[in-house]
Amino acid sequence: MRGRTPFAAWVTLAFAAAFALCSWLTLGTGALSPLDHAHPTVRPGTWWAEAATAIAFVTQPIFVMPALALAVGGWAVRANLRRLASAVVAAVVVGWAAEQVAKRVFHRERPAHDFGDLSTAHGFSYPSGHVVAFTVAAILVSVAVAVSRRRRRQQLVVRLLAVLVVLAVALNRWLLGVHHTTDLIGGVLLGGLVTAASLWACGVHVDPRWALLLPSSAPTVDTRRRCAVVVNPTKVIDLATFRRVLTRELTVRGWADPLWFETTVDDPGHRMTRDALAAGADLVLAAGGDGTVRVVASELAHSDVPLGLIPSGTANLLARNLRVPADLDAALALALDGKASPIDLVRVTVEGRADASTHVAVMGGLGIDGLVMASTDPRLKKTVKSVAYGVAIAQNIATPPTEATITLDGHVIHEGPATLMLVGNVGEVQAGLALFPDADAGDGLLDVLVTAPRNLGEWFAYGVGVLLRRKHKVVMKQGRHLHIEVAQPLPYELDGDTVDDVTSFDARVEPGCLLVVRP
Repeated sequence: MRGRTPFAAWVTLAFAAAFALCSWLTLGTGALSPLDHAHPTVRPGTWWAEAATAIAFVTQPIFVMPALALAVGGWAVRANLRRLASAVVAAVVVGWAAEQVAKRVFHRERPAHDFGDLSTAHGFSYPSGHVVAFTVAAILVSVAVAVSRRRRRQQLVVRLLAVLVVLAVALNRWLLGVHHTTDLIGGVLLGGLVTAASLWACGVHVDPRWALLLPSSAPTVDTRRRCAVVVNPTKVIDLATFRRVLTRELTVRGWADPLWFETTVDDPGHRMTRDALAAGADLVLAAGGDGTVRVVASELAHSDVPLGLIPSGTANLLARNLRVPADLDAALALALDGKASPIDLVRVTVEGRADASTHVAVMGGLGIDGLVMASTDPRLKKTVKSVAYGVAIAQNIATPPTEATITLDGHVIHEGPATLMLVGNVGEVQAGLALFPDADAGDGLLDVLVTAPRNLGEWFAYGVGVLLRRKHKVVMKQGRHLHIEVAQPLPYELDGDTVDDVTSFDARVEPGCLLVVRP
């Protein structure tokens, strides 16, 4: 499908044409009026009528649409299918709005019926809001099953059940006599139009339904091409979906099944990445947060094996700075189809222990940032994401400065009190906010930031300065070798992970030592 018009675009155009034609034939020419002739209905007071009215009540769009957004949209967020989640929200909002607008534009009265006290039998008739809502739900559930790469039989069963549910809701409205037959047809067409347009606009790709009926035509597997994935199971919430999607994307490209390595509490990815290299992996994917990416990147440094990023953490700062998409499908497509280019890493050594040195891909340092990372509640971070960092910052805002001597490329650039001492490989943190405006992951330089706010007012002034890119009372330099000595032990952090308390922190840039697949 790459490079061609998406299937959802053609479906959108088809539904738009069909809805316009149906509306014209129904309300403009009356050509479809024979479909709206009197038909059998249930009689009030019978158990059939009681069941039908109960179904009509519980299937109201006001119930169905929010439930759809919470269920399918929530699952898509958990599975890191951001495009699908966006499409769900768009389809729910636009679907409800389009149905309301269409009813007011076409202004069609309901047919005569015997259920005047039924709350769902009032208002204009064309198109049926119930059928619009369930058509949207049916298509989105079918797409969710498809993009999560369930088995073909499962997809067919779900799609068949979805069609039957829409037909059952339409039949219920038909038997109550509260809609013309063409109202129900218009509801299906409008629901299909809204959903297809939402999927198209949000970039969700799904195979045509008839493709499930065709024999599998996967390319011959080239066992010489092997991908390894190092995954943090605490960050990738829906591991089963991720593994199915990854395996399918590799299969259609002719790759062998992936080598699968899960990190543990004791080992965040060191041994797993070394095992992937020893197994001859041609590409290593890091699926997790910045901590996982840092460890995998450190092990891949100075090798010829490229790193693919599958953002799954809270901040995903390296992916954000390298413009790697957050959506799982998009990130996988980039990692498997894109080209690798070199970026720098920063080698960090503390207390002179060269044998224990490691790399930083984003940023690290001493001071309040280490305290913030150490005091961030992991449960809160899992629930409210980046907001948890704000809570930790508030808890540590009054941290007093520490005497520090900071040397860059052999020249002292700061001697005195310091609260925040950072070294960065990239610049952006959140929402376009750049701590290091001049940082570039491939410039062969590291970026240094030193500042010493003492109270809330000075921190506020510093924050405003960052937003306005001012450097008042801030030391900001670029170089190749940074050394920090502090008067008392402070916690240091590397790409969001607090490690230990130290008094000596040494950082040296290693230009172009890592291959990363990026746009």
